[in-house]
Amino acid sequence: MARRVVEANVVKTPDGVLYFGSGQDFGLRIYTRDIAYSGVLGLNREYPELMASSLEVSREARWNLQFRVTPGHDVREIPVDWQIHDGDELDLIAHYQTNSYTRHSDDAVWLWAASDLKQWCGDRATWSWIYETGARFFETFYEPWRDPETGLFFGQSSFVDIHFAGARRTSGYPVEFELKDCVLLKALSTNCLFYKAMEVMAEASDALDQPQDAESWRAKARAHKENILKRLTGPDGQLRYYLGRDGKLAEQRHALGIALAVLFDILEGEAAVRALELYPRTDWGFPLFVPFLPGDHIYHNHSAWPFVDAFMFLARKKALGIDESENHFRMLEKAIVDDSLMEVCDVRNGIARGSRDQLWTAAAAFSLLHGPK
Repeated sequence: MARRVVEANVVKTPDGVLYFGSGQDFGLRIYTRDIAYSGVLGLNREYPELMASSLEVSREARWNLQFRVTPGHDVREIPVDWQIHDGDELDLIAHYQTNSYTRHSDDAVWLWAASDLKQWCGDRATWSWIYETGARFFETFYEPWRDPETGLFFGQSSFVDIHFAGARRTSGYPVEFELKDCVLLKALSTNCLFYKAMEVMAEASDALDQPQDAESWRAKARAHKENILKRLTGPDGQLRYYLGRDGKLAEQRHALGIALAVLFDILEGEAAVRALELYPRTDWGFPLFVPFLPGDHIYHNHSAWPFVDAFMFLARKKALGIDESENHFRMLEKAIVDDSLMEVCDVRNGIARGSRDQLWTAAAAFSLLHGPK
């Protein structure tokens, strides 16, 4: 079933280039995080050429869009060349095949996927392309989003949709937040991805025989790790969901952020073990964050996402030394509705819902065979 879903998500650009979409219902839309997380979970090994093409397509789409945004999505506290697109979000996607950077500020995830692809599949991803593209994106897209006070990067929690301009609210942030509040926080998951991105840049520098550059990137990564642990750890010693615009830590913990912190060795030893052992699990998956936000809304709130569960199981295997493949398999079975893999489960009642035939839900099944190196 997973293989059928993955192959049904192959999309062709107008230029005839193939790449992985994120769900059968989405059509010609390029979502970097869906591609990257799916690659690391196993598609890099199963479909290396398609993954390489997908990453290249994502870089081209992001570069072409630059900082064009729809009205209200320009966050002027971030010093970049904001350009207002005359149209709504759907119109912007129709023109550029992807969302604005304001809604995709976890973009650095591609570097993890590219390095994983390189390590498993050799010449299908070149270190020179990774390094040159990474350096260009750090300079243009990433560094302007670094908060000089904390050393952390602004931006949404990875894959958790921010509120929209106007009255429409999403389910992953406090309802009283404005769009700007969702962007000017410092999220654990996204900052873990930037740490990994710096490590990848150091690795690429080594491969290209640039030792001074490699040490510079490693020094940046070490400082960033220290900032994550210093700024995002609560009084209970546990990493929190985000540091808010107001300087206050969120009450919530975040499953994806904790999994990434363990997988990237930001949390090590007993600290990693404790973070994982203290995180709750239901029969339908790990709640995306705990405690839940106020209100009855479902999607990121009150939910478990199978691809996040996959990373949690990989983190638990690394830190706790246990193989929970059977439990993971049974959990994935509960995401099946009418022969389709759904994107999310309501942890209050076990109902699988959301979009059908999701790429990263299928990739979660492949993680039973593969995992990040």
